[in-house]
Amino acid sequence: MSAPVVSRGHIFLLVGPSGGGKTTLIHRVTARGPAAGSGASPGIPAFTFVPSTTSRPPRPGEQDGVDYHFVGEADFEGLAAHGDFLEWQRVHGFRYGSSRARLLAAVADGHWGITTADILGAFKIKAALPEAVSTVFVTPSDSGRLRERILERSPLSEAEVGRRLGRVAMEMELAHACDRLILNDEIEDAVARLEVCVAAQVEEAARLAHFAERPVVRMVHVGPPPRPECGTLFCVAGCETPRRAAARVLHQWWWECHPKASSFALPPWRVEPTGRQEYRTQDRVTLDITWWNATCADGRPFAQAVADGGEPGEEQGGPAHREYL
Repeated sequence: MSAPVVSRGHIFLLVGPSGGGKTTLIHRVTARGPAAGSGASPGIPAFTFVPSTTSRPPRPGEQDGVDYHFVGEADFEGLAAHGDFLEWQRVHGFRYGSSRARLLAAVADGHWGITTADILGAFKIKAALPEAVSTVFVTPSDSGRLRERILERSPLSEAEVGRRLGRVAMEMELAHACDRLILNDEIEDAVARLEVCVAAQVEEAARLAHFAERPVVRMVHVGPPPRPECGTLFCVAGCETPRRAAARVLHQWWWECHPKASSFALPPWRVEPTGRQEYRTQDRVTLDITWWNATCADGRPFAQAVADGGEPGEEQGGPAHREYL
């Protein structure tokens, strides 16, 4: 059984804590693809690895242009200033950036790309390419194994190990806002789970191809249903459910409003559908919009909780609430 042919590619962004096994998983799935001659599972396309750019020095065994594009701080700064990155983040003391040209070329050429990204950066890529990107959170089921894997990777000081583990709480808070979650305890099981995710996306791409003459764009709007021209609409990507998309929107909003926060500081909250409506644009695109209301368990509207949710003394920044709710 061969994979359905689609006109546009798709990017799988593997995110999660350091030591989660993202790089190992990428090496396995790219080696198993049809292009490698090893015969991936039926219906699974060949993966194209899209390396990121980093200012950190190579680790033993890493090759420039193969694992990452390694550049110095000054060169990275120049690339960022020139707009070469779709997003970039500083992680563990070094900067990592996702090449705008390489990602867009992979999608335009119909490739099924796979790469890693910082979780906050991945959400930015998802916002820029909502229909062409899936975020996959990778982590072992036992967080204690993260420390073991980090120490096995290369000699690190206790301070560096502490910095890496210090981000785990923030990353785990955002895990359920990703499209998929893979528990990576045994690598072959993780590869099989990733192939299930890919197969679902392949099926979704093939289904959407049948609607090429009358495409349907699924969107969410979190908050009461105003006039369609008011507020900000967010695309629902791939096989993501509207509820998960609404949750992703809320997480992105909170972190944008509180960029200095170290954890997601809100009481339990939920989103509930309040309506659904279709709009037809002049270029024959149907917008399938679901409206969602967000509330916290303590009764506060989500907007109020976000306004109150920053750490003490933090400057309240980010976009105005009316853009989202």
